[in-house]
Amino acid sequence: MAAVKRPYIRIGNTPWALSRTIDAEVRHLTTPMLNGGKIAAAEHYYVHAALERLRPGTTYYYGVGHDGFDPADARNLGTLGTFTTAPARAESFTFTAFGDQGVSYHTHGNDQLILGQNPAFHLHAGDICYADPSGSGQSTDTYDARTWDQFLAQTETVSMTVPWMVTTGNHGTGAWYSPNGYGGQNARWTLPDNGPAPVHQPGAYFFTHGNVGVIALDTNDVPYEIPANSGPVRPYGRTGVLLQLSYQSRGGDTPSSCGGPKDLRPLPLNPAGGESTASRTGTRDAPQPGPYPATMPQTSDTPGPSEPLTTDAVTRIVLRPVASPLPLGFFALGIGSVVLSSLQLGWVPTGQSEMLLLLVLIFVVPLQFVAGLFVLLARDAGAGTALLLLAAAWAGTSVTSLDSPPGRPVVAQAVFLLALVPFVLALAGAAVPSKPLFAVLLTLTALRFGLTGLYEAGTGNALQVAAGWTGVVIGVYALYGGLALLVEDGKQRTVLPLFRRGAARRSIEGDLREQLTPAQQEAGVRHQL
Repeated sequence: MAAVKRPYIRIGNTPWALSRTIDAEVRHLTTPMLNGGKIAAAEHYYVHAALERLRPGTTYYYGVGHDGFDPADARNLGTLGTFTTAPARAESFTFTAFGDQGVSYHTHGNDQLILGQNPAFHLHAGDICYADPSGSGQSTDTYDARTWDQFLAQTETVSMTVPWMVTTGNHGTGAWYSPNGYGGQNARWTLPDNGPAPVHQPGAYFFTHGNVGVIALDTNDVPYEIPANSGPVRPYGRTGVLLQLSYQSRGGDTPSSCGGPKDLRPLPLNPAGGESTASRTGTRDAPQPGPYPATMPQTSDTPGPSEPLTTDAVTRIVLRPVASPLPLGFFALGIGSVVLSSLQLGWVPTGQSEMLLLLVLIFVVPLQFVAGLFVLLARDAGAGTALLLLAAAWAGTSVTSLDSPPGRPVVAQAVFLLALVPFVLALAGAAVPSKPLFAVLLTLTALRFGLTGLYEAGTGNALQVAAGWTGVVIGVYALYGGLALLVEDGKQRTVLPLFRRGAARRSIEGDLREQLTPAQQEAGVRHQL
């Protein structure tokens, strides 16, 4: 794997508006040759980035970059991740928790179960990956540091979105990294530093989520079964304490409704420090008698619990990409036009007109209908309306022609076709500012409907011939337009001229922000049509 330079992170409320680069910290960890030379020495690099002044209850998008790779580039948007900060006030939520996970196919399956719960956070209660299977905390333990890297890769599917909060069990320390055994943990994790000894015992800390306080205790404070910890860790042993959640009442508020804990007060299990609070088997020493801080304050960078969540902070609009259906619509329109022109120009005997009309009903109409439906799903109301209207017009005229004497004008069809003309012209006019090529196609179609309608009204065969040749022109025009759109969709850029303007041009040449920002005002998102 090639080395990277200057790692950083970008973050923002939307994927197309990420922040400036925030430099990351690289923590280097060296593992010596272990297990009698069976495990080679290894160099590990863990990258950390601190984010400040995040708003509560807000979903953020983030991307990790380095020299030569920018997550804000539109080509790299697929690499972005998301996370949601804790709410400012009490609300229902789900969290998951387990301990003693390790690395295996089964533990990877556990991670997928976590994702299925959509938790606000996950608690990993010690004995994280079993890189040290014996867990005695000695430098002679069988230890494979590569297991940590395997575990972090295994966990990434969850931790890239869900806060993965850990504490340390006896299988999580490492006597090779620092005198107190926590050098490896300090390199791999950045945990809240509000515990009694953040450096010497990083696994003891607390955090709040809404009005719930979570306290992480480190079982390695002074256990007799791990002699390696009896020296350097003992002065920092503070996990033999209880943390009392105290609330600031607002009038008649109760702890469940006042918005969350305001401070966490640590109280010694044995304030006098005289008798041991350990079990009869002597697992633990008595806790140190103090001094203890009176209050562990929360950070003040975010607004208080009384600030309401905004609608845009908790709303997510999901869009599903589709292949462009316009080539199908153009091709179906062109084929149908030429088929009907063959009847109007006398290229096909009148006796075979029924067969051609059935082909229009079976082949052209369904394709036009499918294309129009998917154009609407692709958020183009004008083009979708036009294609569906034409599909219905093809179906209506074909069915009525099947029931009419061949070669003779039908006044009922004249009324229908002439009534269509102003509506098709209105759609053409709406397309002029952005899609002039489509506007011309619709104008030609309206002209053909008008000429055919006048013929059906009994004004003479000359108008039928003119309508037939107009249909041929529509077929050629639709062939070019469909081909140009097909190539454009495959290349993701305009190759054959389509004369896009305004919003249509920005849709193919603009960035993601220009595509998605108006989505909040579109049908299906706004409250009323």
